[in-house]
Amino acid sequence: MFIGKLQLLLLGLTALYPMACIASGERTVAPRSQSSFNERSGQVTESDLYLVLPRILARHGFFIRSGERVSRNLIFETEWRNRQLFADEQSEGITAARTRLRFLATWSGKLYSLRLMIDNEIQRGNGQWIPGHRGQEFMEYARQIAHDIRTEIASGMRRY
Repeated sequence: MFIGKLQLLLLGLTALYPMACIASGERTVAPRSQSSFNERSGQVTESDLYLVLPRILARHGFFIRSGERVSRNLIFETEWRNRQLFADEQSEGITAARTRLRFLATWSGKLYSLRLMIDNEIQRGNGQWIPGHRGQEFMEYARQIAHDIRTEIASGMRRY
């Protein structure tokens, strides 16, 4: 039943891009990089995942691009969102920046344990996107998004 609801939510979306990697015959979340923020975001229900999470993301200008069920886990990824440069990025000669959110929801009995990863990419003069650094301003930006997700999920009504 959930897969049908998830498919409706993600209607027309393509398969997951580099969120998952193959390791020891199982899919796992790609390792944390120097350009990513990675944090546990709490316990969620399926209802939280397909009703509450998209609403929170939309408030921050992010929209789910893809989703996939891998065994008992759910993996979601948003579109890349171009954003304003932070002051520390501007001082380094960066010309553009973008952010993407990825989620891993791991089944833990009655609820899913949700992990949030926020990726940062930058452009310099050559126009090629490369993993960006995790400067102080990016980390504050990522922490605010993570805080909003945790707060909204923790204060919401649970539907099982």
